[in-house]
Amino acid sequence: MAHKEPKTRGRCRVDDVATLTRDDQAHAVQSSSNTSSNAATPSRTGLSGERLSRDRALFDRIASEYARKDLHGPSRTARQARLQRTVELAGLTSEASILEVGCGAGFAAHYLDGRFATYTGIDYSDELIAFASHLETAPNIVFKTADLYEWQPGESYDLIFAIGVLHHMPDIPRALSIMRSMLKPGGYLVVNEPQPANVVFHWLRKIRTKVDPSYSSDQEELAESELVSNFEHAGFEEVRTRAQGLLSTPFAEVTLRPSALTQPLSALACRVDAWLEDHVQFLLRTIAWNIIVTGRRAREQISPPLDSRAEPNDTHEPVPDSHG
Repeated sequence: MAHKEPKTRGRCRVDDVATLTRDDQAHAVQSSSNTSSNAATPSRTGLSGERLSRDRALFDRIASEYARKDLHGPSRTARQARLQRTVELAGLTSEASILEVGCGAGFAAHYLDGRFATYTGIDYSDELIAFASHLETAPNIVFKTADLYEWQPGESYDLIFAIGVLHHMPDIPRALSIMRSMLKPGGYLVVNEPQPANVVFHWLRKIRTKVDPSYSSDQEELAESELVSNFEHAGFEEVRTRAQGLLSTPFAEVTLRPSALTQPLSALACRVDAWLEDHVQFLLRTIAWNIIVTGRRAREQISPPLDSRAEPNDTHEPVPDSHG
């Protein structure tokens, strides 16, 4: 048996950056941008809609502030818990090649703590990708500025995930079909999306779009039934859902202070949410902030062995995958 080289992981400088000032963090983004400024910016005709243009401009503008959520202890605790609860629904092994769509500042690669063979993160924000590339230096981790609708990865993945991204897409059915085409046969897509089941949370989101300039005014919520229907129409099998986040979500989305108080509260909220998600899904579906949906790309169907009694021209063709 050939010797298998151990996977290596570069030093993620998240803990170092957590101590930086606002100016230092902005400089980190700028210095990373300088290393890629000579590269051609990918075409984004697939994101030509006015809504996506606004979103991209917003995230470029607030890149440093957006990344600061993951540098704030209470928020980091909740965001890591949300990610782990999301990917565990699809399953994640240390041998998996994974793609994150809408990777933002790239902290998911750090939160997964090397539990993958390779990680690729794409986002349409140049500034967020620059920030991500500056923080994470592992050789098996790559960040790219890319438009999902046009990007050609040149490889396929065992797992694709997207946290709070799908509702930003101008054509959700097409986005799902594209992500399905990027999966290996038997691979999984898993998304975590805001849902409208809780009327109070629905209106809190509406209010936030009016008072928080860093929050996209085009926020939408996707009902569980709508997401399931879109997954099934895109050709996914074994579509499953799970309500996620009741007490921990505010900590994930807002930098609540003082940290000495909010850090233990965030950790407690994550533990309570984990119990609720495991034991009272029937209730949580009507009150949770988010819904997780996962689906599997069908494995390629293999033709059965030829019957020894068949005529020479009597062959058995494999059944084609109608979803490409």
